[in-house]
Amino acid sequence: MNEETTLPVSTFQVEEPENNSSSLAVAQLFSRSSHPMALFFQVAFKLVSILVYLLLGLFTSSFIIQFVITVTLVSFDFWTVKNITGRLLVGLRWWNEVQDDGSTRWRFESKEDPTYKPNKVDSRVFWWSMYLSPLIWIVLGIVCILKFHITWLVAVIIALTLSGTNLVGFLKCDRESKHRLSAFVNSQSMFRSVTKLFM
Repeated sequence: MNEETTLPVSTFQVEEPENNSSSLAVAQLFSRSSHPMALFFQVAFKLVSILVYLLLGLFTSSFIIQFVITVTLVSFDFWTVKNITGRLLVGLRWWNEVQDDGSTRWRFESKEDPTYKPNKVDSRVFWWSMYLSPLIWIVLGIVCILKFHITWLVAVIIALTLSGTNLVGFLKCDRESKHRLSAFVNSQSMFRSVTKLFM
């Protein structure tokens, strides 16, 4: 007679790998963005240009290669922010026109819809990256001066000029946009009060 033996079944749980909190936060940040691709490039060019400036020297001894790549990335960042990500993330765009007499005139563009409000995540990341980038380049410039790396100071000055110009342009554009919005609100309230008088 065959006896059936039942072996105790061991229950075990497969442990799931712990989620990396920083990558999870970044994923949530992009999922709450209205324009995740624009948000990525808003940060990516700034971050990569700084990392190339700091770390490419570990892989090459050529100053020219490191200089050219850094300045190229900073230029990509300048153009991308000025023409694409600024418009998509915060609804602002600026440019500078040279007049016939040689003077320059700032031009500002904002969303025409007065009820437009940018996504909070997009706006925060945009403005934080705009403020942090020139600050980091200022610190790197001070380090260059203290270490007497005058050749590297040229790259830092170019990066600081481009990121600083973008910051000033968008600050002026934001101020102009708020001024136009308040003028629009005032005109609407005046129109309502006038129509109430005649009704």
